[in-house]
Amino acid sequence: MKHSFILFITFIFCSFLGFSQSLIVPPVTLYATEDAHTYSGSSGTNYGTIGTMNVSVVSGPQFYRSFLKFNLSSIPSNAVITSAILKLTPSGTENVATTNSTQLRLDICNSSWTETGINHTSNISGISFYPGVTVSNLVSSKREIQIKDFVQGIIEGRIPNNGFRLKKNDETTVLNTTYYTREDATLSNRPQLVIQYYLRPYVSAATIVHTSSLSSTDGSISPIVTNGSNTLMTYRWYNSSGIQIATTQNLIGVGKGWYGLKYYGGTVGDTSYQAFIVGTECEDISFTFDPGPNYIDDANTSDKILGSGPTAFNYQTANYGTTAGSITQRAPDGSVWYNQKSLFRFRLWIDPACQVNSANMTLTGLNHFMSAVTNASEFALNTNDWTELGVAYTNAPTFTTAGKINLAAIPSGNASQTTDIASFFNIWKNNNVNNFGFVLQLQSFASDVSRRMQFHSSDATTASNRPKVVFSIHVINNCDNTSFSQLTDKTDAGFATTFNNTLKFFFTEEYTIASGKKLPLKIFNEDNVAIAGIDFNGSAIPGISLTLPAINYVTDKNFVSLSLSGLSLTNGKFYTLEFTNTLGEKKYLKFKYTN
Repeated sequence: MKHSFILFITFIFCSFLGFSQSLIVPPVTLYATEDAHTYSGSSGTNYGTIGTMNVSVVSGPQFYRSFLKFNLSSIPSNAVITSAILKLTPSGTENVATTNSTQLRLDICNSSWTETGINHTSNISGISFYPGVTVSNLVSSKREIQIKDFVQGIIEGRIPNNGFRLKKNDETTVLNTTYYTREDATLSNRPQLVIQYYLRPYVSAATIVHTSSLSSTDGSISPIVTNGSNTLMTYRWYNSSGIQIATTQNLIGVGKGWYGLKYYGGTVGDTSYQAFIVGTECEDISFTFDPGPNYIDDANTSDKILGSGPTAFNYQTANYGTTAGSITQRAPDGSVWYNQKSLFRFRLWIDPACQVNSANMTLTGLNHFMSAVTNASEFALNTNDWTELGVAYTNAPTFTTAGKINLAAIPSGNASQTTDIASFFNIWKNNNVNNFGFVLQLQSFASDVSRRMQFHSSDATTASNRPKVVFSIHVINNCDNTSFSQLTDKTDAGFATTFNNTLKFFFTEEYTIASGKKLPLKIFNEDNVAIAGIDFNGSAIPGISLTLPAINYVTDKNFVSLSLSGLSLTNGKFYTLEFTNTLGEKKYLKFKYTN
């Protein structure tokens, strides 16, 4: 009876005030959960429970192949694998070159197997889209093979974990070598997979201070970066022209517009990007977000499978994150019909205090095709995360058609498409971490008739062909858009609104007012019942339960900001203010309580 391994992983969290938070993970050693070998000379025999496995070619030629599986469920799906070394211990003499040997080949298995069921007739082969690893070394008496790219694809869910196949590379010349299996009594002799990784970094929060005026430079951005390969990250800030402007974690003293942050650790590949918007308090700003590939994720997926069995080409596991085009189509490859979709994400952090008035995204057309069936498409919001270089059809994010944006059919040719996607950004701004982007897909993939909608991607060679968005954004933080309203002789359909429990109005008094006199005011509800008031002397009015603030009454211009605090007015309801001047004339102002 074979036993599953028990693995303890210690996570060390480090948090430093003023610096990014990151996660340091020690190397993880996994032991094989299943292993076996097969022999072409006894094709129906299973060799899954013995203490050694062969990777050999004997006279005839007949050959042995070995198979291994590891349980990778303990490795987080957001891990970035920096090393995954398979270590095998030779049983006896190993006649494989010790340094940079190319005699062995390790593949990802293309279908599932069990160690007590596999034999040569199982016909387990390697996935054709992933070239086998053909370099190994003998280090400290163990055969080592670096398979980090395979492990990365498996933990991301792009590649199924069907284990690995190990064989002689050419299977024509004689080779005689065996390795211990997991049945060996000595733990250190068993097949091992030593994995080193870090958790993919991301901006988990940000505080944005918007400028106080359109021309001021008192804006700032303070991001928090979580995870990464190092405790302390390096930061580089760029303006919209791509010019570096700062090397600190927090960006201060900037004007309105968008800014790009590049943050990275000390490990090769640990480099990420995030853009941010600084607006202007209570103002509309407009700008073009045209950042190039660093701040845009886009990738294609395909459900195509050509052929069957060991020689099948499975495009479903392939990543297309660096192609120059974004496409959705229904098309044939020979007799096989397949579908393609594209994913987009703009790495742009928008403060929840901003209202996106418009976000006109332009995609530059690239060889659309439409004949008997429409290529009408749609943008639909993704509902879970993905990475540009890790996504494929097999692990593509789910999406919702709620709130989708329809795209009208585009005739064959290169017409560009401009679409307002403000509704998407107004959702993402409320939780920028959950900006999973959107999918471009045909509205219907039914019927085997060719059609496609295709655009240049962020990886297009010509910069002007890359996606861009023209924004209009309004910062709505504590903005008083009300004005002083004039009192009138009678009410009509017009009305004023309040802000922060304050009603603003004005009038002119032509007669001399005695010092110390107050504005005589009353407020009536929608049933014309007086609910609050104050008289000329600043005293309560009999029969009215609430007293309004005492405001000095002066000759000439009176600009009044009347506090309504404490009156328990109902939000959205209409009320009427009544003012009585020195001649006994009444003036009115209808207002809607909006606080």
